[in-house]
Amino acid sequence: MTWTAFVGMKQLVSGSETEIVTALHGQAPPSLVFDDDTGRIVDLDLRGSLEEAVERARPVVRPGRPKLGVVSKEVSLLPRQWDWLAEQPRSASATLRRLVNEADQADPSTARARNAAYQAMSTLAGDLPGFEEASRALFSDDRVAFLRHTATWPSDVRDYVLRLVGPYIPPGYIDPEREQVVRWLETRPVGPIVMLNLLRFREIADYSATPELAPVEPIPGEEAYRRYSEHAEPFVIEAGGRVRWQARGAAAIIGPDDERWDRVLLVEHRSAEAFLAFASHAPYLAGLGHRTAALEDSRLVPLHDL
Repeated sequence: MTWTAFVGMKQLVSGSETEIVTALHGQAPPSLVFDDDTGRIVDLDLRGSLEEAVERARPVVRPGRPKLGVVSKEVSLLPRQWDWLAEQPRSASATLRRLVNEADQADPSTARARNAAYQAMSTLAGDLPGFEEASRALFSDDRVAFLRHTATWPSDVRDYVLRLVGPYIPPGYIDPEREQVVRWLETRPVGPIVMLNLLRFREIADYSATPELAPVEPIPGEEAYRRYSEHAEPFVIEAGGRVRWQARGAAAIIGPDDERWDRVLLVEHRSAEAFLAFASHAPYLAGLGHRTAALEDSRLVPLHDL
């Protein structure tokens, strides 16, 4: 079990119950402490010695939904959605409870993560602009839309919500896997290598992994990739390589209907060894975060002349 403490909208510390109590003992209590598993607020009793405070550190959750019984709250729906509910054989409340139960049972771990993220987000950002739109994006696993609607939020709040739900949002292929690189090298590639890059950009660049590179204002993924390209090209040239060709992509004519690539590049390297030296060069890696922030999905395929 882990907790996260916030002072206002700034994250103070995150860790186990013992670590949180140790970090906060003897200080003025923070505004909020969250249980990362549920997203709910927990109360801490930090009186007395550190040992006593640690012993008392148990998840005492502030009143919320009880384990049994029904809680009445307002529900906002579109007119056509109310019409659909009215046509169901059960009452509107029974129908809504059934739909929620079905969603939970479809993937319990995903539902639990979403609910925890939404619970914390409601507490921290319920009054912030774009909250309702961000909530819809959260429950539809649309990370791009979530980042767009939370672009003006405090970064600690946005990053915390993403941390709670992040493992369950299907990731794209952004960085090379070591096993795949090893398998490629086991083919003993000889001679010049042309790397085929298929790139799909995020609508809004996601700098949550490298906040030190983030611009002051949110930028499109394509702009983040342009910054990466300006950073990377001198190192490509220094390693004896060159960008041979690039073009704008589009949806596939043969292939899945929902597959599209925004940019296609052919980058030539003198050899596999030269490519690996370039890709592991520390000054180059310092700006790699622009690429990670820019891409929603990608492919990198080594090509060899016949």
